Amino acid sequence: MRGWMLLLATFATACGHYTAKATVTVAVSGPGAVRSPALQGDCRGTCWFSVPRDTPVHLEPVIEGEATFAGWSGACSGTAACDLAPGVDVSVAATFMAGQPRRLQVSLNGAGTVRSDPAGTATPAAGFSFNGFAGACSGTSCPLRLSTSARVVAAFQAIPAFKVVVVPGGDGHGRVASAPAGIDCPGTCTATFAEGTALTLSAAPDALSRFVRYEGSCSGGQCALALRGDAAISVEFAQRRYLATDLGAPAGGWWSDAIGISPHGTLVAGAWGGVQQIFFWDGSMHDIGIATGNPSGVNEAGTVVGTALVANQWHAFRWDSGKTSDLASLGGAISWATGVNRAGVVVGWSARGDGVVRATSWTAKGPVDLGSLGDPWNGCSYAHAMVAVNGAGVAVGYVFDSGGPQRGVVYAAGRMLDLNTLVDGTLYTITMATGIDEAGNIVVQAQDRGYRRALLLRPQ
Repeated sequence: MRGWMLLLATFATACGHYTAKATVTVAVSGPGAVRSPALQGDCRGTCWFSVPRDTPVHLEPVIEGEATFAGWSGACSGTAACDLAPGVDVSVAATFMAGQPRRLQVSLNGAGTVRSDPAGTATPAAGFSFNGFAGACSGTSCPLRLSTSARVVAAFQAIPAFKVVVVPGGDGHGRVASAPAGIDCPGTCTATFAEGTALTLSAAPDALSRFVRYEGSCSGGQCALALRGDAAISVEFAQRRYLATDLGAPAGGWWSDAIGISPHGTLVAGAWGGVQQIFFWDGSMHDIGIATGNPSGVNEAGTVVGTALVANQWHAFRWDSGKTSDLASLGGAISWATGVNRAGVVVGWSARGDGVVRATSWTAKGPVDLGSLGDPWNGCSYAHAMVAVNGAGVAVGYVFDSGGPQRGVVYAAGRMLDLNTLVDGTLYTITMATGIDEAGNIVVQAQDRGYRRALLLRPQ
């Protein structure tokens, strides 16, 4: 009896420390889960766990993708998170509904494109502007989160365009181009541009012409438009004319002939007489002191080259600032200088000791035989470096034909013109153009009733 009493006492002590628990069963249906600190992870399907009775339990629905949470049933209700303190075993059901597709309709008014990535980006087509979105969006951007089907309208408006016409005129020639591109006249003289375009025209005369003016939608010397309507512009080019200056002759002379002009200045060399002598002109006439000679050229430094008669033989010479140098020959009796460049190198020809004429240059080291296209020992050759074309490609010279006397001409841009038809301020007839500089100044030989004159023609 005493042993049984001890066993019951021991059992009673153990029962005094027993903790009652409640079991929570969670059933999940549909695309979702239930999350709780009491669970080892999110619950999908059917899960259960036990907690001491009356212990708070927090349950949250977890929505997947585009699904929706339909609500709780059992020990929980509604669609929000559920908090329990179960005193007995309980069951909770969570129901999720699959998401329904949403339809987005995009309509375009006008010409353009709409992209969904980047979100709601509208790009107008050429000649159109984007006015904005309407419908489910407004303004110029359209970020959407679709909870129901929606319709969006993107409105594009045509930009008005205007015609621009360029009409070249006058007795000269040139080209007119536009910025932005479109006009390139002659060729393309009509183009269409959008309203508001900042249009600029540029007029470029050819080498024998000059730009005069714009008329019409533009006027004067420049043409810049902000297009608000059609435009018509006349562009006048005039044939370039020249003003002749009589260079005269040194004291005692009654005629003068221009032979050359320096490339980048208005220095002129030529012949004059009475007896043929040589002049240098730098704004006034100077006799360089050679009694009988033939000048051939002048450079920018005022160096004059040519040929002088020395002891009844023709010798190439170089004249600098009042000093004349007799250039040596290749061993023969005669030599002839025909041109000089900026560095002072002289070219021409010279006879060798055997009488054969060879192309020659004169440097600081003396004469140099330039060789020949023929036999290396007996072939003759000549080198000429006349200043008769400038850097702009304007060439000068002369022509004579059955149609009339010899005439000085200028040639550029595919056209040859008689200088006598282009000159103002002289009664002389221009027979030969002998040089042109980089500014377009031309020196010529001219005659009037038996008198010969060197003339300087300045472009106007």
